[in-house]
Amino acid sequence: MINLKKYKQKIESFIKSKKNKKIKRAYLIILSIVLIIFFYFFYTLTSISSNRVLFANLNDSYKSIGICHEACILDRTEKENIIILAWPKEDKLFIDFKNYWHEAVLTNNEKQQKLLLALIYETSSREEICPLLIENLASSEITDATKANIVYYFSNLKSYDLSAYSLDLLESNNQKLLSAAIYSLTNEKDAIDICSPEKIYLIKDFINRQDVEIDVKLDALFLLRDCERTEELEEVLMSVINQEKDKVLLYFAIEGLQALGNYNYPLPSLSPEEVSNYFNY
Repeated sequence: MINLKKYKQKIESFIKSKKNKKIKRAYLIILSIVLIIFFYFFYTLTSISSNRVLFANLNDSYKSIGICHEACILDRTEKENIIILAWPKEDKLFIDFKNYWHEAVLTNNEKQQKLLLALIYETSSREEICPLLIENLASSEITDATKANIVYYFSNLKSYDLSAYSLDLLESNNQKLLSAAIYSLTNEKDAIDICSPEKIYLIKDFINRQDVEIDVKLDALFLLRDCERTEELEEVLMSVINQEKDKVLLYFAIEGLQALGNYNYPLPSLSPEEVSNYFNY
């Protein structure tokens, strides 16, 4: 505890001394400035809320490269619940979030990005962060992996139409971006005419690309399964059957063809191992 009385007595004693008044005045001014600065930083340090400290600890956990086991998950969940409840009352938590997000982007820490986005999705600031994320999507300095995380966020938010952006992403060579684009289009298919002939053929060309991973192609194939344009859809399925060698993709293409009434191709048999490669059983 600072003894203000003691300092007051020293200052009064100094003023009563016979030293030069100008020197005394300068000394007092300097002393006052030092005290003001000291009390300002003392107040700043002691005024940081426990919730902000908790958020800082949680962010450190998000940055960790280790695996988060059961005890870790329970600890994170408890802290996240506290922060989510405190969020509407503490504006500085959002400021902290933006600082942590910038850090995650600069360090390309995808895990930290995903966890931060999942957290803010549950808060009252879920819409506030959108302008910053849109800026990130438009920036050439942001990595494809970060953009994929942002696309997933918007896909779950469902208050922004990213369909045009997602369709453009189908020309990307980054598998994470391609997967995010198909996920986004799947979530937005009720809001866009994904079954128009031009979009069906666009997705057909996407499925037939040699550099696209099979699980992403499979997601794209499922995206078209509800389309009622029989002629165009049958053309897509036939093109997969004629070009694709992967048994799982062939199976679902033939199954889709049979749903349209074409039974000219027998379903290939699939082992549990082949199926588990795609569905993580």
